[in-house]
Amino acid sequence: DDENETRNYDDQQQSPVRPPNKHAFNHQPPMRNYPHDQNPLEYRYTFWLSKRKSVLKGKNYENCMTKLGSFETVQQFWKMYSFMKRPSKVDDHCDLMLFKSGIRPLWEEESNRDGGRWSIRIRRHNTDRYWENAIMAMIGEQFMVGNEICGMVLSLRYPWDQLSVWHRNSSDKYVVKKIGESLRRILHLPQG
Repeated sequence: DDENETRNYDDQQQSPVRPPNKHAFNHQPPMRNYPHDQNPLEYRYTFWLSKRKSVLKGKNYENCMTKLGSFETVQQFWKMYSFMKRPSKVDDHCDLMLFKSGIRPLWEEESNRDGGRWSIRIRRHNTDRYWENAIMAMIGEQFMVGNEICGMVLSLRYPWDQLSVWHRNSSDKYVVKKIGESLRRILHLPQG
């Protein structure tokens, strides 16, 4: 019975006990050389911004996205993030996004096509903390599901914002559940 199998993503360099699906662990990070004062991340990431007002005026969603910058070390992340406006200070009706580099925040993108998302609604006064905790957990590999996470989207819509975690494979129920449980743990959300 598939539900009763023991699965452990924490041991053996995040290898699951059962055979991985075709999307789960297909990423082998390239060998990269960094100065001794840089701490590399598992993946390279890109920040994006999309202004919804442009979409409402009839522009194509893809054409409304702006790439803000990419990073691949802890130091590069903090250098970029420390100069960004916090979500609560950004105009309503825009989306802040952080995705693995090479994956655009579009459902039509190959990495996202078979995937899904976990979404939570957040009151504006909690948005900054939740966004920061979620993106730090993503780049720090705290979801413990290998290569399944594609990125995160924060949709700013007063008074409720929406935080979404996009993942590769919605048919793997175990991974989908693990992402939801991890999100609840990371954001200190109540059970239920």
